[in-house]
Amino acid sequence: MTRQQIIKQYEQTNRKFEEKFFPSVRSAIHKKVSVIISRLREGGYDSARNYLLTDLTNPAMAEAIRKLYILVGRKHAQITYSRLLHDRRKRKYVGLMLQTKGFGFNQQWTDFIINFLSRFLLEKVTIEIANTT
Repeated sequence: MTRQQIIKQYEQTNRKFEEKFFPSVRSAIHKKVSVIISRLREGGYDSARNYLLTDLTNPAMAEAIRKLYILVGRKHAQITYSRLLHDRRKRKYVGLMLQTKGFGFNQQWTDFIINFLSRFLLEKVTIEIANTT
């Protein structure tokens, strides 16, 4: 597989997941916007502004992004592993790397990745989105 084909496959995979998760992300944003609009109508500009300054989280967005990260991460891991197996014939050193053990689902590794994403990336994604909306 050429570099351009790998890039194209990567973009197609991401686009597929973007289409799948767009409705849930849009709905999470709309929930936050509707709360802000109701605050604006009930208490005015200052109430809505104070709400935005104090409540930066969006749990619905965080859940949608968490699910997205898990599914996309697994899919890219599968794609990379199958590409490594395919290239094993061409590059002997890759074959040596893959002779250690089989590649399967590892709950401990998955939990580590989910924990990392929830501590760093999810906070950054939800807070950055809240700051810009």
